[in-house]
Amino acid sequence: FVKNKEDRSKTIINIETGGKQNEVKTMLSDKGIIVGSGYGKFKDSQIRIANFPMHRTEDVKKIIEVLSTIKS
Repeated sequence: FVKNKEDRSKTIINIETGGKQNEVKTMLSDKGIIVGSGYGKFKDSQIRIANFPMHRTEDVKKIIEVLSTIKS
């Protein structure tokens, strides 16, 4: 989402979901993963995922697995 690497957050990942934000959030929630909505004008079209060292590799793999099943 953020094109300039220097401006990217080291603690939050933004993912563009288009019109599927609720679907994406529900699918992740069903797997025990709670994510935030986008911020400001992107509130309804993005999700935000905390990117902290406390997350286990298994958590990241689960998120990737769920997101890879969503048709664009």
